[in-house]
Amino acid sequence: MIKTNEFIILHHSATARDKTTFESIKNYHIALGWGDIGYNFLITGDGKIHKGRKISVAGAHCIADKMNYKSIGVCLTGNFQTAEKPSSPQLASLEILLYILEDLYNIPKAKILGHLEVQGSSTVCPGNHLLNWLKEYRNK
Repeated sequence: MIKTNEFIILHHSATARDKTTFESIKNYHIALGWGDIGYNFLITGDGKIHKGRKISVAGAHCIADKMNYKSIGVCLTGNFQTAEKPSSPQLASLEILLYILEDLYNIPKAKILGHLEVQGSSTVCPGNHLLNWLKEYRNK
């Protein structure tokens, strides 16, 4: 199946925002047998954007509705279903990254989804706090 970039799917790592590293998630995903980190981009608590899996390669972040083959996966470290919220630097970096990806791949805001918004998903990812931010972002 050929990969396209029609959607952007947002995730949270469901781990501690400021203690989770790019390397720890990549190593975990490789240990699962995925060959690389499952996301195309990971934003750590300090707002740093880390490049993950190549955009041209199918992801390992959302099997529902075959999104691994038609989306770009972006993950923020943190568990945003609980009291933890995305940091201001994370949100600033996410907004810049989304603008760039929307422009590069002609992705409309309506096709930027939280993982749980993908048809067939059974998850709370990206957590209420990031999902609420996403809903506001789509209305800008």
